[in-house]
Amino acid sequence: MAEILADSQIGNSNFTIGFVLEKLRDVGKVDCSLEKLDSFEAQDITGGAAFFSVIYSVNFRWKSEVEPKRVVLKVPQLAGIEHLKKTNNDPQFIKNVEDKFAIHLERAHKLEEAVYNFYANVSTELKLPKFYYSSPYKRDSNTGIIIMEDLTQRASTVKLIPGFDNKQIENLFDELAKLHAVSLQDRTWTAKFNELPPKDLFLKEMISIINKLKEIDHERFGELVPRLIKHCTPDSFDTVFYIESNFGFPSFLVHSDLWSSNVLWATDAEGKPTSELAAIIDWQMAAQGNPGIDLCRTLAMNTSPKYRRENTDRLLQYYLDCLGKHLGTPPPLSFDQLKNAYNYALGFCASFICYGTTSYYNMESIVGDPPKEEIRKELLDRCQTIVEDMLAFYENL
Repeated sequence: MAEILADSQIGNSNFTIGFVLEKLRDVGKVDCSLEKLDSFEAQDITGGAAFFSVIYSVNFRWKSEVEPKRVVLKVPQLAGIEHLKKTNNDPQFIKNVEDKFAIHLERAHKLEEAVYNFYANVSTELKLPKFYYSSPYKRDSNTGIIIMEDLTQRASTVKLIPGFDNKQIENLFDELAKLHAVSLQDRTWTAKFNELPPKDLFLKEMISIINKLKEIDHERFGELVPRLIKHCTPDSFDTVFYIESNFGFPSFLVHSDLWSSNVLWATDAEGKPTSELAAIIDWQMAAQGNPGIDLCRTLAMNTSPKYRRENTDRLLQYYLDCLGKHLGTPPPLSFDQLKNAYNYALGFCASFICYGTTSYYNMESIVGDPPKEEIRKELLDRCQTIVEDMLAFYENL
């Protein structure tokens, strides 16, 4: 077998096997050397659904018993541009979005690094991948990376449609409560999250993309979208992202982007996902703010409108009970405060879900190839009903 060279490339990335092994040795994996490596295989497992990264699973074939057997390399990349090109052929628009995506990605990667470092230092009991190494992302140098545990051999995602079942939702809300409890008990993380997301970075482009829903289904969205856009303003960010406190309780460390691709479930003997939560991943939108955004995003994007509408109050109370359990003391907020915060989070969530749906509608990894009309219909149902519920609250303030 040919000798493995240190500069052997990982997929299409700028990173080499020598670099990865060096970083593993730096964190105590002293046996991770080229001399002990028989071969390796790198596979892009992004699946066509990521907007801001390419993810490689690297499988090491060691000559002897060496750990780890596999790692994941998350490489920041402006993958979302290709998705947007499917719904917009204006070169200047794409260029503007690409420039803003790059600004967002530098910040987002920095925040994700901070999340993994914070939680790795305070607890090993959380449902997060084991963290090995990270470096900052810069658009011009493209040296950003996160190296972490590979869970693909024992965990997988579920399809956005049909999404999460009730037991999965309850287990996810329990883990969110645990993560949120840690962020309430140890406030050291706030130093890394003392800058709020730029309120108007994507707003013009987001509104332009949301308007595409009227072209997809004018009967559904011709009247709803203009009403939504009236509330799609910089001020809407203040209801979900804020420093220190709002709604009568402290800020939480929130994920902000909980959809099916960012939640891993333990698999059974046949490789099918179970209701056992394995990990919450992709913390690029992490921020200080409103826990309602995590609860709202989870329900609105990953469950049917009927389930969400019938179970929201029950699940908010369940989350609150779990939060008290993990804190070991009564939570710093009441049910009424949480429900109020959740309702205000509907504005940002509805806008973001409308924005995403225009891409998901044509994304092969979501709707299939050829597209399955029943999946497209369910996507539009979820989008329509979260806008309706958001407007029912916002237009009566």
